[in-house]
Amino acid sequence: VPMTWTSPSNCPASPPAATAAPTATQVSWLPTLLRAAGWSLSAALQGAVLIQAGGVVGGLLIARLMDAGATRRALVGGFCLSAACLLLFAVLPSGAAWIALLLLLGAGVSGSQLALNVLSAAYYPPAIKATGVSWTIVVGGIGSMFAPLAGAWLLDLQLGPTLILALLALPALLNAAAVALMRQEWQAN
Repeated sequence: VPMTWTSPSNCPASPPAATAAPTATQVSWLPTLLRAAGWSLSAALQGAVLIQAGGVVGGLLIARLMDAGATRRALVGGFCLSAACLLLFAVLPSGAAWIALLLLLGAGVSGSQLALNVLSAAYYPPAIKATGVSWTIVVGGIGSMFAPLAGAWLLDLQLGPTLILALLALPALLNAAAVALMRQEWQAN
């Protein structure tokens, strides 16, 4: 079965790299961004934990939806949720609303990242499963390596924290589009 460019790891701007990028940027720079938005150091560090907590819940929810056969809808929904949260940071006041956004953001972006790793194991036929999963992890790892550097560059440009967070919505939307374009049938086992 030929793989198309819309598979999880056959495109340079694939979901693993594009999902790993905002995840790595958020983990690396979120406390700094929250501090720039007026949060105390303690609260900023707690904000970073909120994303991870949301990711665990989001990963379980997306996995449940994938088991029910709603793989594409679950992933597109997770990526769109991430993009919406990232954009809402620019319009909602810092504080309680941002706490909810951090939890939802974690559910969307981290949950989708976990689900993509699982999807890659089901996506490829047995003859190339190990290669497909390995490439998915490698491409995601490359995104994880360069994303913190991109975050540092954005901070160096002295962009505000809400603008940087809004810019991270772009990879989330790219992910949603890539997943929406995936072929409908893939290997189940």
